Amino acid sequence: MPRRETGCPFTALTNRTVPAVPSVDSGASRKRAAGQAEGPESAACKADADYREAFRGAVLKTMETLKLDAFVYPTWSNPPRLIGDLNTPHGDNSQLYAPTTGFPAINVPMGYTRGGILPAGITFYGKAWDEAALIKLAYAYEQATGHRHAPPHHTAPAVGESG
Repeated sequence: MPRRETGCPFTALTNRTVPAVPSVDSGASRKRAAGQAEGPESAACKADADYREAFRGAVLKTMETLKLDAFVYPTWSNPPRLIGDLNTPHGDNSQLYAPTTGFPAINVPMGYTRGGILPAGITFYGKAWDEAALIKLAYAYEQATGHRHAPPHHTAPAVGESG
């Protein structure tokens, strides 16, 4: 299921509404006067909650069908850019699985890029309340690969600077 905008300004995990500020009302008082629900009871928030529930179900079904303890994927879609570099793709972190489902994820180093200067990460994503299993997997990966090492005592050089 692709990520989508729902129009719900809430996380669908709250039972309170945010009162409208008169100077920045944006139509909230008209909605109240027309009897339209706001906040978690609004159609947009209910649709968002339904989407999240369906997404959680799809994730759990996939994990069960494939007998997976975790999904494992790169933390970012592209390597990090050097400071000042606006020409290479900027990448994007994973804003789908953990935020949409509320399930846990842990990121650990998977190596370095840009000549060994900038870190790249890997994400272990699991089922609800299964943080212990994710920590075990992430720790085992770190120990087996040896990718994690202390950061340098300086920042990476900017584009055009020498290290």
